[in-house]
Amino acid sequence: MKVMSAELKTHLGKYLREVEQNRVTLEVCLRDRTVAYLVPANGTLPVYSSHSPREALSREGIKLDSSLPRRAKAQLAPPVLAGDGREDLATVAAMREGRDW
Repeated sequence: MKVMSAELKTHLGKYLREVEQNRVTLEVCLRDRTVAYLVPANGTLPVYSSHSPREALSREGIKLDSSLPRRAKAQLAPPVLAGDGREDLATVAAMREGRDW
């Protein structure tokens, strides 16, 4: 059964009951594109020795689209030091305290 994401958001409880009671799989769509499946739980979650979610999904028969680009890990720039070498958060407050306003 296909359901749009806005409809699912609005009536989530109704759809969860439908999945639980009738053991149906919901196909969640954004516009005309399927983005997720909501499937009935089989009880407890299986425990695998692998910590890879991709491998666990593959064991369940769920294939991921590997053609989608992966997000690069964010690289944080090192902090910019003040002229006197300070990098603490109170630098501006310390500078203002020394002034005679």
